[in-house]
Amino acid sequence: MNDRTAFQELRQFLFDNVATYDELETLLLLQRQPALGWEATAAAQALGFPVEQCEAALENLATHGLLVLGGDPVAFRYAPASRELAEAAEQLQRAYLKDRFAIVQLMTTNAMDRVRAAALDRLGGALRLRDSKKPR
Repeated sequence: MNDRTAFQELRQFLFDNVATYDELETLLLLQRQPALGWEATAAAQALGFPVEQCEAALENLATHGLLVLGGDPVAFRYAPASRELAEAAEQLQRAYLKDRFAIVQLMTTNAMDRVRAAALDRLGGALRLRDSKKPR
């Protein structure tokens, strides 16, 4: 696999699974210590994030199959649902350690793509609604 292919795969992984910087930092924190369970309060304190933001990040990462929720007390733990997710998350960690700025740029590009896609969806919905109201 060449660097361009790896870059595109990493970009797609981020687009599909890690939408925010909070999620990125949360994933990397839990990934560094996969045996530990993290409550939102502890993760927020470790990252310097508000608890609500960290809770949202943990829940979103779990929804995407990167974390599991369980234990006593109930906590999140790094446990990708598939080998592909694990490999992509490992690639992300290596890339982030090598060049944080490049990862932040990828996330910014992905965020802009999400905004564009949402705007096009709304525009398409508005046009369909307008067309459905026209007399035939």
